[in-house]
Amino acid sequence: MKPFAILLLCALSPLAFGSLFSGFRQGPGQAEGDAGGPSLERTEEDWRLREMELMARIRSLELELVQERALRMQREREWIEFTKLLTLLPESKRPELPGFLQPEGPEVAATEEDSEVQAQSLENTRELERASEIKTTLRAYLRAEGMAAFDLLEVGLVGEGFIGPIVARQLDEQGRFLSTL
Repeated sequence: MKPFAILLLCALSPLAFGSLFSGFRQGPGQAEGDAGGPSLERTEEDWRLREMELMARIRSLELELVQERALRMQREREWIEFTKLLTLLPESKRPELPGFLQPEGPEVAATEEDSEVQAQSLENTRELERASEIKTTLRAYLRAEGMAAFDLLEVGLVGEGFIGPIVARQLDEQGRFLSTL
C-alpha cells in the first residue's frame, strides 16, 4: 500500500467507524466529550437487562407458537370429523362440494388431461432412465481410459441427439477436489 493511502485510511477511520461505537457507554473516569474516544465496555447491568429482554421475547414467541400449533391441530381434527360425517350421509343428502374442490370441466376432459399427464410422466421416466444409463456408461468409459481425475456428477437432460449439461469434478492425484467442470 502506498504511504498516502495508509495516511488517508488512518485519518478517515474515526469518522467511518465512529458510528459503530456510538451506542456504547463511556468507561469509568471518561467524560462524555473526552478526547480518548468511546469505551467499548458495557456495564454488567446493561448486559443483564438486554438478556432479560431477549429471554422475555423468546418466552412470548414460544407461547405464541404453542398456541398456534394447538389451534392448527384443533382445525385439523374438526376437518377430519367433518369429512367423516359427510361419508356417513347418503349420497343424495350430501352437500355440494365447495368451489375449490369441484372439477373445472366435465369428467371427460379430466380423463384426457390425466392421460396426457400419465404420458408425460412416462416420457420423463424414460428420459431419467436413459440419462442414468448414459451416466453409468460414461463413468465406465472414463475409468477404462484411465481418467481417474474426473468424477462424473450429473449428465443433465436427454434430448433428441444430445444430452447435457454434463457436470464433473476434477480431482488431484490423491482424489481431493480441485474444481468443477
